[in-house]
Amino acid sequence: MKTRKLLAILLALVMVLSLFPATALADTAEETVWTVENTTGSTFRIERSGNTSSAVTVRYRTVSLSAVAGENFTETVGQLTFQANETWKDITVPENEISSVPLRSLYQTTDSRSYRFEVLDIGGFELASTVRSISYG
Repeated sequence: MKTRKLLAILLALVMVLSLFPATALADTAEETVWTVENTTGSTFRIERSGNTSSAVTVRYRTVSLSAVAGENFTETVGQLTFQANETWKDITVPENEISSVPLRSLYQTTDSRSYRFEVLDIGGFELASTVRSISYG
């Protein structure tokens, strides 16, 4: 009788554990970590670390803050494909000289403007971002 109860408990335990795949119980896969930094001037370095073993495509874009796309800098949008084990790529955003910004004195009261550079996954979710300040004068 005790043997039957023990076998029933053991069988129930095996059935419950079979509902969970082994990978869910011991998932140790390393994630990919994305960063972006403004390295020099208007150049941005997009870097990935961690799991870089497969190719992946990301999108990037600029977002106006106090700097205005088309006035202070050129709106920049695109996508990059990182090949397996490739860890970084650089993007340069064209910025306008102060003399090329029309009517500056009418709308710009400070000598500094900023915009955001974002890196997104293919579905549009933000992976990393940084803010670039443009100083005039």
